[in-house]
Amino acid sequence: MKTATKFLAILSFLMSPALLLAQTQTWAISFGNSPLYNIPHDISINPNGELLITGDLSDTTTIHGNHLAVGGFAVGLDDSGKTTRALNESVHANQGLQDKHGNYYVYGSRGSQLQALTKFSPADTALWTQSILYTFGQALNFDSKGYLIAGHGYRDSIVVQKVDPASGSVIWSVKKNYPGSIGGLMVASATVDNQDNIYVCYGQPNYARITRILKLSPSGQELDSLEIGKKVSHGRLSFSGDHLYFAGNFFDTLNYSNTTVINPHNVLDAFVYKIDTKLDVKGHVHLQSKHAVEVKDIATDGAGGVFVVGHTRDSLYYNQNLIVSGRPAFERSFLIKMDEDLKMDWLYEPTSDRATGETLCASTSHVYMAGTARVTSNIHGTPVNEGQIFVAKIENTPYTQSIENLTAVDPIKVYPNPTQGNMQIVSSDEAIQSISIYAFNGQLMDKVAPNHSNNKLQVDISHLPAGCYILQIQNDKHLQTSRIIKQ
Repeated sequence: MKTATKFLAILSFLMSPALLLAQTQTWAISFGNSPLYNIPHDISINPNGELLITGDLSDTTTIHGNHLAVGGFAVGLDDSGKTTRALNESVHANQGLQDKHGNYYVYGSRGSQLQALTKFSPADTALWTQSILYTFGQALNFDSKGYLIAGHGYRDSIVVQKVDPASGSVIWSVKKNYPGSIGGLMVASATVDNQDNIYVCYGQPNYARITRILKLSPSGQELDSLEIGKKVSHGRLSFSGDHLYFAGNFFDTLNYSNTTVINPHNVLDAFVYKIDTKLDVKGHVHLQSKHAVEVKDIATDGAGGVFVVGHTRDSLYYNQNLIVSGRPAFERSFLIKMDEDLKMDWLYEPTSDRATGETLCASTSHVYMAGTARVTSNIHGTPVNEGQIFVAKIENTPYTQSIENLTAVDPIKVYPNPTQGNMQIVSSDEAIQSISIYAFNGQLMDKVAPNHSNNKLQVDISHLPAGCYILQIQNDKHLQTSRIIKQ
């Protein structure tokens, strides 16, 4: 079987100004064609901007001059998309981290009941390995002092440890038993807050029982816990500002405070929670599809941006608003950016062909997304074969950032919103010159240019499908961007 072995730089992709995904630079890496597919489980970025991807290979390949066998892998990238390292590690490589010195840590499974956390030098030499007799799930993160926070599950227990990165020695270890946990417990993710308190998400891997978040002090003392709900997947966590963000998937119904989130189709839906440090839920987003949607990972950029990545098997709705048009049983990968209050900022789709979005990481300047192509596809100019892993680098730019002369109070009003089709656009100061209407994927859907000077226009979009749209409205003084919902 032939395999391409190098990263292919993609030409910069200019999205419309409506979404301001100003430039998207993408690389693709081939691990060979296989019906089992190659899967990236985790992508992380260190303070130097270096990337580490860990996952599983279902076929042999050669990367960075190294022959990789079937099993777990770790691949390093620099910010331009060039490989810096590649090696096999474990049967499954589930989590990876790099420190600022170029050392990296891989957490994976080495057998049916053996997991290992291994530290490698920048030269790919194994410096130490901590072997653990637990099988379900791994979570790995740094605290502010550079200590490793590691979590894993086995049968009806979870274990959380603080590990010295220099020696691999365990500073403390906490074990929690939950008798009667059907199917065993899986630790899905771990994160820390500004005081180095630790949050661990765990639950059953089969959607059968309850998913929880456990909060521990920096010394390992249990502080609190939150039950997310029944029939909820083991979710992913990220911390930003003074809030915890949780992304997961669920059947049936979610309840928090006086709010109920209903899954009307009895298929897999997704949600994002905003949670304070007391583990009180302060807000949520509901992502739904008639034929299942999965959110696979969540990340924050430290500047108020919240990102989720996943895939939908039909049209995707964000709080009941259409944002991705799809068709049944046809995976479409997506990346959504929201603000700290979970209001949607922009949407990115790497391809219109079948693909899954698996993992991501973010900095204040860029977002990195990894997934798997389900068919031979094209990622902004580069062919990607079925089963290949792809990585996309996206500029982390708010959609209003480069709009000139945008005032704090919109000088142009659009109503009603939502609309059945007809809407009024009123400028408070100057005549309207043009109106451009974009879909959330950046496609120009319509453009209106008035025949005469007028501060008030009626625009009909009844011919457009239901969904969310971006209006760019130009008058003599302002270029304003507004969001409109067509029902």
